[in-house]
Amino acid sequence: MMLKMLKPQVASMTLLCTMMFGGLPSAAQNTAAQGNNITVRYDKKSLQTLLDEVERQSGYYRVQYVVDDVAPYTISGNIDGLSAADAVRRLLSGTPLKMEVNDHFIHVFNPQKTYAQQGASGRTVKGRVFDKNGETLIGVTVRDRQTGAATVTNLDGEFTLPVAAKGEYSTLTLSYIGKKDTEVRASHRKPANIVMDDDGKMLEDVVVTGYQTLSKERVTGSFDKVGQEVLANRPTSDLSSALQGLVAGMQATENQDGSVNFLIRGTSSLYANTQPLIVVDGFPIEGTFSSINPNDVESVTVLKDAAAASIWGARSANGVIVVTTKKGQKGKLRVDAQAFYRINTSPDLDYILAQADSRTTVDYELLALKNEWSLSPFSNSIWNITSPLSMVQEYYYANKYFGMSDGEMNQNLDRLRATNNRDQIKKYLLQTQALQQYNISLSAGSNKHSTYASVLYEKNDEATVKNGYERFILNFNNSYKFNSWLTGTLSGNFQRKQQQSGGPTYSEIASLSPYEMLVNADGSYAKNIGSWNTLIAENYPLQNLPYKDMSYNLLREVRGRNKKTETTSYRVNIGLNAKVWRNLVFDTKLQYERNQSDVREYYSDDTEYVRYMVNYYTEYDLNNDKLLTQYIPKGGIIKPAKSSNENYVWRNQLSYNETFGKHDVSALAGMEISQYKTSSTTYPYVLGYDPDKNTSQPAYYGSQTLANTLIGYPDYYGTLSSMVKNVFSDRKDKYASFFGNFGYIYDSRYGVSFSVRSDGSNFVTQDKSLRWSPMWSLGGRWNASNESFMKGTRSWLDRLTLRLTYGINGNAEKSTSPQTLISTKVSSITGTNVSNISSYGNPLLRWEETYTTNLGVDFSLFGGTLSGKIDYYDRLGKYIVGTVTVPSVYGSTTQRYNNAEIQNRGIETELTGHFRVRPADLDISSTVTFSYNDNKVKKLFYPDLYCNVLAAGTFVEGKPVGAIYSYEYAGMQDGVPRIKTKDGTVWRFDDLMLHNRTLGLDKMTYSGTTVSPCTFGWANRFEWKGIALYVFLTGKFGGVFRRPGVDNVPLTDSKAFISKYITELMQSDGTTSPALPQVGDFMCYRWGRYLPNLQSNIENASFIRLKEVNLSYTVPAYLLRRFHLQGLKVFAQARDLGLLYTANSKGYDPEWLPGSLYKPSASVMFGLSISF
Repeated sequence: MMLKMLKPQVASMTLLCTMMFGGLPSAAQNTAAQGNNITVRYDKKSLQTLLDEVERQSGYYRVQYVVDDVAPYTISGNIDGLSAADAVRRLLSGTPLKMEVNDHFIHVFNPQKTYAQQGASGRTVKGRVFDKNGETLIGVTVRDRQTGAATVTNLDGEFTLPVAAKGEYSTLTLSYIGKKDTEVRASHRKPANIVMDDDGKMLEDVVVTGYQTLSKERVTGSFDKVGQEVLANRPTSDLSSALQGLVAGMQATENQDGSVNFLIRGTSSLYANTQPLIVVDGFPIEGTFSSINPNDVESVTVLKDAAAASIWGARSANGVIVVTTKKGQKGKLRVDAQAFYRINTSPDLDYILAQADSRTTVDYELLALKNEWSLSPFSNSIWNITSPLSMVQEYYYANKYFGMSDGEMNQNLDRLRATNNRDQIKKYLLQTQALQQYNISLSAGSNKHSTYASVLYEKNDEATVKNGYERFILNFNNSYKFNSWLTGTLSGNFQRKQQQSGGPTYSEIASLSPYEMLVNADGSYAKNIGSWNTLIAENYPLQNLPYKDMSYNLLREVRGRNKKTETTSYRVNIGLNAKVWRNLVFDTKLQYERNQSDVREYYSDDTEYVRYMVNYYTEYDLNNDKLLTQYIPKGGIIKPAKSSNENYVWRNQLSYNETFGKHDVSALAGMEISQYKTSSTTYPYVLGYDPDKNTSQPAYYGSQTLANTLIGYPDYYGTLSSMVKNVFSDRKDKYASFFGNFGYIYDSRYGVSFSVRSDGSNFVTQDKSLRWSPMWSLGGRWNASNESFMKGTRSWLDRLTLRLTYGINGNAEKSTSPQTLISTKVSSITGTNVSNISSYGNPLLRWEETYTTNLGVDFSLFGGTLSGKIDYYDRLGKYIVGTVTVPSVYGSTTQRYNNAEIQNRGIETELTGHFRVRPADLDISSTVTFSYNDNKVKKLFYPDLYCNVLAAGTFVEGKPVGAIYSYEYAGMQDGVPRIKTKDGTVWRFDDLMLHNRTLGLDKMTYSGTTVSPCTFGWANRFEWKGIALYVFLTGKFGGVFRRPGVDNVPLTDSKAFISKYITELMQSDGTTSPALPQVGDFMCYRWGRYLPNLQSNIENASFIRLKEVNLSYTVPAYLLRRFHLQGLKVFAQARDLGLLYTANSKGYDPEWLPGSLYKPSASVMFGLSISF
């Protein structure tokens, strides 16, 4: 007996898969989602052939039947435009066979027949089969592994099967479309309750582009899809971190908050945004992944080449990431809840700060003072009061100029050597870094209505005190079927986030010398070095300043300020889908999005920030110790600001999908208008604020008079005038777009596709020939495994597909303008309006364009045991905006024009293995991704590449983005280090002619690129009896980095940061690396131009990282039913567990080098998810 189970062929579905506000009528499916209508004419054709044809034309339903049931029937007749269910119903009329529709399946069965063979033992096994949600499964094939006897489950999911085993237990195998093959031991003494898990391949067979949903067999472009099976195993706060390393060619860079920036197939622009476009349920969003509740995501599709992404036109050159969210499911109400708690290890301050210890710091500072490494000698002048000294410098100068004895100085220095503030920093400034998340979702639906809603609450405490956030996200998703031809959708997303940022930054912590304590032994605030030179302040008559207290303490500063940002975001989508004629469908959709952030920074007068501002901006008679004018009133300061963006997109689209025998046709055409408005306002400061009385005082200072400062200098920078005026900015980008797409498949073997889109906007040239440059793509696909001559391979070759595409994608560069722009402000000196040219303009500013060729192969072997894909691409970016050199007669020596070119060539591979060890009931799946990208700036006219420009990092024609240039060290002579250029010339470190005034390409050595050309990801999953272990590795290869070292020789003119790498200078003899300067060599300040840029500092950036390990246990469904639960899973996750391999000589983490202030620490998460 044979049970027919075909792989799904999913046709076009409607795009607007968005979340709806509850309480509104909705529809479970729109017209396209019910599959195509069926048209077929048949004369004496077998029923089996006709059922297969219904499934093929539908593109949505899978028709299941037992071959022996349908084989006897040959029928004749016509079907014209019926739904798939009605078509099958007509085909079965006149036969004893019946049908049942369940979700995507149409089950054909003989109600009077028992699907089993008699077992030798005379015993039977009974049972019932469920999905993971507790719903019964109809038509599951249940087979006795010993005899091969088989049956299928009935309408209630029940089965009865005679078995051969003489003992109590028999081994059964179960198979069902969309579910993993399941093997269980069942007893003949009591009924078995069996749960089948989702296969995950069903979703993989559908590709969502944002404009249409296509079956994989129709797609010619290069894409990758991450389904729910993977996402559900990576609980996270930000969706981007769950995607890290899963897609070949999508390089990830992690941010300090744990979110991830992506670069798809190399850098395609010099100054424009290089991030991929993010699309949620068919619409681009202006926010980041943080605006998406990761628990609501059903799947993520990454569109990488022109054929896949060109429908997005001028915003698609960087690739497109399409997020599809969960929808309401037909059936009774389902409630899912998830909670987790994540805790991080304490930050490694020594690694993050890369600061010398107290003894080394004191010894070096004392040595620098004695050797007179300073630009000017100490001067007890009021002009130097804002140049703070370190404690070592204060004690040294107090001994030298202010009467401190040698013994007292040495005693103080020894005390500093023995002091370490790390414990106090951990006690007072750090906290347990922890994140807790709670999410609950509801889903229900009927033939007329479906609803999905979710609520997320998340609280994140960062590693430093008074830093973190709380956020709340609410999603609604309803759909409504008004009648047989009209459906509607409405969705909403609301987010409220409150961010606290008043705590210490790592930069502030690094500004403390290691011997600067936070509190004294008696609990009082210890002395820290702030904005004042306290040695000078103590020796000047400043008794009548508004604030006599001029001290600074970081802990006091943190306690005295409060920085808060409140962000409110909402997104609303509405759409109508109307069936115009047969399979011609009209869609109209509108999205409105608004985000607003309100910033309020409050500083009490307990902070040095307030006391410094009030005291410094005064006119003071130093001779008579008299305050003349106080410009800022005493009291707290509030700095308010606001920013917002408001966007809308309105799209109208006609789509057509039809099947004529062996011909499948899909087409769409539409237009779209959109507007993106960004505004920001910085309000006047609230001065003299008293929080108890909620009052403030007016500023004495206005914008018409030039004020003096404490040191006698005027306020040249207009700091005071900026406090009392509004600063407003506004930008509005408008787009008008026309687009179309056509796809054709013949006999499920040969396919072609064509897409075209033309975008116009207000920020490109008004030249119509350039403004409306069309973006287009052409692709072809050959499903070679469907050829008749490949029949002999079908026992081991499941799928073999070749793809070839070519097309143009666009990018919007907004750093310049087609018009000349001026900036106007009020002069703080004259009080009159003054203007300057902020952009000279590019009248021919046009879209950046990327021309992409892609050749790909998809394959699947041995029943899906081994599958994968290989893609080769060649991307040439033309009309890239670059900074070029122009004659000075135009008013500037540089300007940005569309004259640069960037090329990216590469290969991507993805290999997945699925293995089942049946004796141990163990499932193993493993996916390896690897990509190589060769990036090059092919064209850029910018000859003014001086050494300092190359050393700082810039774009160079013929080299990749991220090029590093270095100096070759040539030893020391006469106490001064030397470098040797490529032409053999030897230069001194204190000679700035080379660094600042010499062209560098023929002087400096090209050392490599900071952007690693090779990326690697390896995801492994092991599953046994409900226990799942997930292990994920990432890696990068081929890049380089500059090893952290001494960036300069710290001088003694003021307090300076002393790096832990200062010992390299202190211990070197100058042979292979520079040593310390000679006594009195104040010109050593120039060494900082060369020290960090030596070739000897270049290291290999290759590494492999153990990124994530997850362990989960899913409680069996039969145990949960007695508690009326549908699902329960407990899980644990460990993340950022360290490097397994690194190629550099120091063992550094190339992505987070020592001194990286926001290196993520390892974390452990515990959580559970439960379903009702």
